Amino acid sequence: MHRPSDPAEHAAARVDRLPALSDFVTAAEWEKDVISASAAVHAATPHRILRDDSDGLVVLGHEALRHLSQDPAVGNTPLEFLEARAAERARRRGAAEPQDEQPTPFARFLHNQVFTHNPPVHTASRRLVGQPLLPRPAGSMRDAAGRAAAELLVSLAGAEDVDLVRDFASPFVCYFWAEQLGMPVEVADQLPEVMDAMNAMFLFDPGAEDVARLRAATARYVDLVSESIDASDVATPVLDHLRAHLSTTEGLRDPVTVGRFVASNYFDGFHTAGVAVASTLRQLLDSPTSLRLVRDDPGLAGAAFQESTRLATPVMVSTRLTLAEVELGGLRIPPQTPLAMVWAAGNRDPDVFADPHVFDLHRGAGLASTFGGGAHLCPGRNIARVLAEAAVTAFVDPSLEVVPRGRSGGWIPGSAMRVLTTLPVSVRVRDA
Repeated sequence: MHRPSDPAEHAAARVDRLPALSDFVTAAEWEKDVISASAAVHAATPHRILRDDSDGLVVLGHEALRHLSQDPAVGNTPLEFLEARAAERARRRGAAEPQDEQPTPFARFLHNQVFTHNPPVHTASRRLVGQPLLPRPAGSMRDAAGRAAAELLVSLAGAEDVDLVRDFASPFVCYFWAEQLGMPVEVADQLPEVMDAMNAMFLFDPGAEDVARLRAATARYVDLVSESIDASDVATPVLDHLRAHLSTTEGLRDPVTVGRFVASNYFDGFHTAGVAVASTLRQLLDSPTSLRLVRDDPGLAGAAFQESTRLATPVMVSTRLTLAEVELGGLRIPPQTPLAMVWAAGNRDPDVFADPHVFDLHRGAGLASTFGGGAHLCPGRNIARVLAEAAVTAFVDPSLEVVPRGRSGGWIPGSAMRVLTTLPVSVRVRDA
């Protein structure tokens, strides 16, 4: 392992003098697999910040990611910026849409997402989303998560064809959130299929069929979640908080119901948490030694989640925008510069991590950049850990035997998310 360096130690003083990502990997290599492409760049150059093929920068280094994520002048990407970039990509493909088209379901889905907000709105909307997910309230949901994981896994025992992605990870988090949000079980039953279709959201170069699938799935998802919540008078801690504070939160784009706000801002709970659970189980199955350690000590479930999300960072790339000039180790980054924050690359930066591509339960806490940092630190990080720990604890329960059935289906290619496609196993109850 190399000594962690200043994040811009090798950087030129001017952005336009930085080398380009395309100097080291092709666009096709990058879009096919961000993790392997990032490893190739790390091996080829000491630079950890590179130019992209337009007007932005690609941030690959752990230290640079850490500094930039905590800089208040580095903000979220506003909805207008995302829409303009999407329109430009469509124009380049010859698929530009009519200018007078009404906002798509996907655009409406993004309208009140905290991940498109910047100050002063960001502080209030983030508080609204995040307070029910702080460590203490997240911890109070631990028993519910454990019960949901154990009951679902036991229900799969004896089935001929169990896919831990399709049959366990995604349904588990959807059932959990349905309980926390007062949603009927029949709604939760439909959500895993919708989550699978919404993976198209993260494709680097979606085709027309992908866009159509995403639009349909987004509309269905928002309707399922918002209508079931808004029609319910069930009281839960999360809903009570949102009902009490939504109407007094200033700066939200449109009048919005609790259900529509939940659909926009708890999407990662339904989707990304399931992605993280599946990849954690995959990493354990791929590392029999680590799996034995966790079976012997289920208290290592949290370490398994932490190391898995370092190796298979669920959100591999997200875009930030400089709100003012940012200086990083002598490099001056102009305002309105898009930053591709490659969390997956930072989590495997050889300047920081020894044997960065190896699953190591004893690596220790505090380094991985999985959840970002600063004012934009992921508000769902605590509950994601609770869910993953519950899933792993159920997975290593001595009363069950979970055995792989061939190789997993691999990761969705061409995506900014590390999404496992299938994980086939057999599950049986051990004889008493």
